[in-house]
Amino acid sequence: MLFSVIIPTCERAEPLRHVLDALASGKQTMAFGEYEVIVTDDSRSSAVETVVKEGYPWVRFVKGPQKGPAANRNNGAKLATGEWLVFTDDDVLIDANWLSVYAAHTGGAAQALEGSIEAIGEMNRIFSECPINMTGGLFWSANIAVKRSLFKEVGGFDENFRHPTQEDSDLRRRLLPLTEILFVRDAKVRHPVRVPNVRQMIGLTIDRCSAWTYFQGKHRHIIARPDNYIRLVVDWMRVYWTYTKLNFRAKSIRGMFVSFLAMFVLGPYAIFKTLYFSPEYKKLASWPK
Repeated sequence: MLFSVIIPTCERAEPLRHVLDALASGKQTMAFGEYEVIVTDDSRSSAVETVVKEGYPWVRFVKGPQKGPAANRNNGAKLATGEWLVFTDDDVLIDANWLSVYAAHTGGAAQALEGSIEAIGEMNRIFSECPINMTGGLFWSANIAVKRSLFKEVGGFDENFRHPTQEDSDLRRRLLPLTEILFVRDAKVRHPVRVPNVRQMIGLTIDRCSAWTYFQGKHRHIIARPDNYIRLVVDWMRVYWTYTKLNFRAKSIRGMFVSFLAMFVLGPYAIFKTLYFSPEYKKLASWPK
């Protein structure tokens, strides 16, 4: 078997249906027997399990460890029998040629592949998010493939990343010394644009700051100054300055206020809280210089 398609999920039974429908027999141009589909479920409810077992008996279902998406993907990889592991998200729309295009690039020297990710929805709303990848070099986990033997060699995803951020960038960093990562533009999925509210954005910001702190410490041999968090602040302010300008053009007073609040209050607060209270920072600070 060439591919094991691994789909981590958590409380998203309905979007998952669309992903599985696109992988059912006859829906991919690749022969159905050349790939398997594994759903690893971090949900506390039984909704996903019911949907999979009743509607998609050909899918291998396993309960996840409930330790975040990195651990959930590793959990699915443990069951895989394919030569290659293909990772995607539980809410994407998959192109019919997705797997066959990937298959056409498995015979070369590259032991890791990344496909393109297009946005479904508008990205000009405040807080809009989507892991768009149209140029390569990003290795977003919504659309990647790794040879299973190499994935095992590098230890899979680092389960210290408890939130959906930086865990794929970390895996990319560990793969690059061992293999080229080839961008396969025509291996396409489409990902919905998500628009978190202010409360959700605060939590996301804190989680991302925490993950970035751990990432910098782990890869300090690559990043010249791992304690230079000015970069994080500048990146944050650049993003929300863009949102502020968009809201100004739309004459949205409320949107401008929220953008300024995020830029000058929520971001700095989240970074401060991360640096002084997160377990990742304590772990980083305890490492030898």
